[in-house]
Amino acid sequence: MVFSITSLQKHLVWPSYPRSIYFNDHVFVGYVAEGLIELAVADPDLGAVFCTFDPSSTVDVPNGIDLQANRCLGCHGAARTDGVPGFQVRSVFSDSEGVPVICAGSKLTTYASPLSERWGGWYVTGSHGDQHHLGGSFLRGKKRPIDISNSAGENQLTLPEIT
Repeated sequence: MVFSITSLQKHLVWPSYPRSIYFNDHVFVGYVAEGLIELAVADPDLGAVFCTFDPSSTVDVPNGIDLQANRCLGCHGAARTDGVPGFQVRSVFSDSEGVPVICAGSKLTTYASPLSERWGGWYVTGSHGDQHHLGGSFLRGKKRPIDISNSAGENQLTLPEIT
């Protein structure tokens, strides 16, 4: 679950109100309570196609789905995806309110990214032994720490109590 304020629905997301992302090899679904359902589909001809569905809408949109090319391609069709519509996972340093601390840096996560650089701005559950990651960590201040200690965010079997 993503708690960093880095999405189309950033006005609804913060650490106590994270955004869920579900995916397989072809479809990605993002959801934040009381918000839109975000859909991203890997089309073999078009590449990534981005849409939203508003479950509370009474407006007549064909199939209830609204194409979101202009709103999503600012991030998903820019330099981080080589100018081609695509998917990305970013790891960011967030403050305690989920705001990315851009001057501390961020990483575009790929298959080659070490675990230690992954999941900044996300809640991560599961056990991984002595390996380290950035999931569940919050940055204090505006500078990236030299040594990152994230024992509170690692090896969590359940999500933290959200208040």
